[in-house]
Amino acid sequence: PAAKERRTARFAPAERGRSAATAAAAAAAEEEDEDAAWDRMKGEALVGRCETMCPRAEMLRREGDSDLLTFERENPQQQPWTTNPELAVKKYTRSVELSLQPCDVRPLPTLQRSMAHLLRIADKSADELLMYGPSVSFADVQKFLWDRMRSIRQDLSLQHLLGAGCPADKAPAVMTLLEGMIRFHVLAEYELCPHVQHVGNPHGYNSHLNIEQLYKCLTSISELYEEAAERGAPAPCEAEMQGYFFLLQLDTHGKYRANMQQVMMLLAGMRPAVLAAPPMQFALRCLSAVRTGNWVAFFSLVRKASYLQACILHKYFGLMRWRAVQVINDAGVRGGRYPLDELSAQLLMDGGELSIEELLERNGLSAGTHGAARRAVLRCREATFVKADDPPQVPHETIVTAKAAGLTRSQISVTPAAEASPEAMAAAQAAAQAAAQAAAQRKAERIQQEMQRAAELERAAAAAAEEAEVQKRAARERQKAAERRLRAEQEQKAELERAAA
Repeated sequence: PAAKERRTARFAPAERGRSAATAAAAAAAEEEDEDAAWDRMKGEALVGRCETMCPRAEMLRREGDSDLLTFERENPQQQPWTTNPELAVKKYTRSVELSLQPCDVRPLPTLQRSMAHLLRIADKSADELLMYGPSVSFADVQKFLWDRMRSIRQDLSLQHLLGAGCPADKAPAVMTLLEGMIRFHVLAEYELCPHVQHVGNPHGYNSHLNIEQLYKCLTSISELYEEAAERGAPAPCEAEMQGYFFLLQLDTHGKYRANMQQVMMLLAGMRPAVLAAPPMQFALRCLSAVRTGNWVAFFSLVRKASYLQACILHKYFGLMRWRAVQVINDAGVRGGRYPLDELSAQLLMDGGELSIEELLERNGLSAGTHGAARRAVLRCREATFVKADDPPQVPHETIVTAKAAGLTRSQISVTPAAEASPEAMAAAQAAAQAAAQAAAQRKAERIQQEMQRAAELERAAAAAAEEAEVQKRAARERQKAAERRLRAEQEQKAELERAAA
């Protein structure tokens, strides 16, 4: 009880700035019984009155239960954990009953402030995250924001601010919130691709849950866009968001299967102004390239894409490279040669973490050299293409990462089609290529050293074998000499016996 009183006293100042009328209304709402709350939900939309990012009652409960995530703790590495209204953010809960009181639901201005706070956490660098613990990374940030953004959408839904019931004066702010969530989910999908959850990494990044929330945000915002268009005030970012949705529908990825029938129906019902906008035209060109297997056109579009567009297209890199090497191997004449430097350039694999030789090896194909210059080539139809169950996971790519050079995650999330400056992109690409060349040089040196060690071991083995052969010959000579001495002794003994007889 004493600890509860101390927590109550510490959180109380957060409410002192409210007017007497607001405090009285909150007190009356707290006394409202559950039946009245349900009756209200069936009628008019609930109006939130919580002025902090996390309701006071929830802060008290979660602090008492030690249910505070890393980014909500006043001292992350010291127990008992404590929090304050500037750190705690309302947690998503499936129990809607806990959010029926107006004092537990955040109004739109508080939700905007909560979103800005979350994006400031997303901007923290790897060094800044170390203050929360030695193992804290952006993956932990994504898990935290995934839940808290979901809670923001829940509060919007409780107040009937999602879908057709959203008032016209609040719709632009709601759309801005959802657009920020969508952009964050897209960039997180790319940034955490090397840490995707699998059998060997059961606690890794859950791409399926991230994509699921991304689709839900896109569905909600589509309804808002339709309402805005009917009112004669179309949203400026509608084409950008619709473009992201269609880029996610290019082909199967992860647990999501592409539904071309749905895609065609959505295109047929799309307004001409949105369909003709550059982001949608770009998405349609990408759809054509993927569906026809044209890897040259696909990777050419990647070069022209914005950062977030490239983040989504990155999900298809493995698939398109997979198709490219299969087609080249199967369609080439037996004994034909396809230069690997040309193939690597077409597939944007120059300077990447995955080399073209490794890609061929993963698919059971063979590479070799050709001509006096010993140019690296793919030997067509000398090996059978091995079709794996799923296309290989693709790590970070220089061409994608460079598009965000100099931009923070919050800038990318709140700015429509944010792009790095050409100078920053060029510098980032040059740095990445230099790092890749240095890594390739180190790899070549390591291979050379391994070859030298193998040659030394081979020479040592040959010398040992020669020495063993010499010893064998010497042993055979000694054995023959011993046999000769034995025969001589036997002959001498026989002569002595004959002489005695």
